[in-house]
Amino acid sequence: MIEDPSKDIAIVCRKLSTDEQKELVKMKIQLFTTQSGFLDKQFGLKAKVLPISKEDHSELHLKRVISFGHQKIIEGESIAKVLKLSEHSYWYYLRFSLFQRSRNSFILAGRIKEFLMSYSFKGKIHLYSNDRSLSLL
Repeated sequence: MIEDPSKDIAIVCRKLSTDEQKELVKMKIQLFTTQSGFLDKQFGLKAKVLPISKEDHSELHLKRVISFGHQKIIEGESIAKVLKLSEHSYWYYLRFSLFQRSRNSFILAGRIKEFLMSYSFKGKIHLYSNDRSLSLL
C-alpha cells in the first residue's frame, strides 16, 4: 500500500482545513486516512484508508494500565496499594477512568505503528490529528 517506504507520507486523522488541504496538494505525497470523509473532493486529494488492526490494541492498553498501577513508584509502593483504604480500592475505579481517557490515542497509535512497520517505513510522517499525544509520536 505504501508506494515507496523511503518517501514522506501524510496520515490524516481529522477533518482538514482548506489551507491544510491546499498544502497537501502542493506537497504531492502519498496520503492515508483513518476514515473516509476527512478530505474534501474539490481538492482532488486521494487517500487510502489505513487497514483495521490485526491486534486487539484495546486489550493491550488495558493490560498496560493495570500493570502501571502495580509498579512500585511511590516510595516503594504501587499506586494500587496507595489508593487502597480499608477494604475499598480507589485504583479499581481510577484505572477504568484512565483507560477510557487514553484508549483512543493508544489504539490509533498502535494501528498506525502496525501499518508503518508492515512496510518497513523510513520516511517522514506528516500527521494531522486533534489528539496532542499522537503528535508527540
